[in-house]
Amino acid sequence: MKPGDLYGVDLLPNRIRIARETFPAFTFLEGNAEQLSFPDDWFDLVLVFTVFSSILDVAMARSVAQNIGRVLTSRGVVVWYDMRYPNPWNPAIRAMTKSRIRELFPSFELQLEPSSLLPLVAHQLGRLTDRTYPLLASIPILRSHYIGLLRPSRGSRDCAAEHQPLRLCRAGRPPKHWPQHSRDCAAFTHAHRNGWSSLGCGALAALALSRTAPAGKPGMMTGC
Repeated sequence: MKPGDLYGVDLLPNRIRIARETFPAFTFLEGNAEQLSFPDDWFDLVLVFTVFSSILDVAMARSVAQNIGRVLTSRGVVVWYDMRYPNPWNPAIRAMTKSRIRELFPSFELQLEPSSLLPLVAHQLGRLTDRTYPLLASIPILRSHYIGLLRPSRGSRDCAAEHQPLRLCRAGRPPKHWPQHSRDCAAFTHAHRNGWSSLGCGALAALALSRTAPAGKPGMMTGC
């Protein structure tokens, strides 16, 4: 994926400024995810990291989801990472359960799995983190987030193309036989699973869209 194919959108001018300074080869736009200024069916890959848990207004969340679906191609996928449990100490966020995700993306198939050890538990591990984190994180009920893929259901949006199964990498690099846009998706997913920021912007939420585009068209948009 070429740097020129990477696009970013954020509401906050300061984050846009930092992103541009950190990644000058990418294109970052100040804007609202409810009003994405891109044509329909424009991107193949959308990264949505802890975005919807921060949107308490249901109508706004639906609008953002509709815009994501609008700019995503019929063969495209959404890479999802967000909280599945509520945080009793933070009323400004809400848990994104599978039922809520389905309400936002009713025409998408969900391929999600629990991920990330509960922060309340992880923060108490201290010097034992390296040994105990993997063991505790192997228990599904102790995982606080969902990670995985959302993709248009077969037949939705008059999709005639056959989708190949897309699976997350549990370790190492994506398999070489995967299509390139699937390998990019897995690379981002694996990086986030290991605690890296998708673009290193230091933001709490990231919305990203990617396209294996013909010449003259944008490739990827990411919101930090």
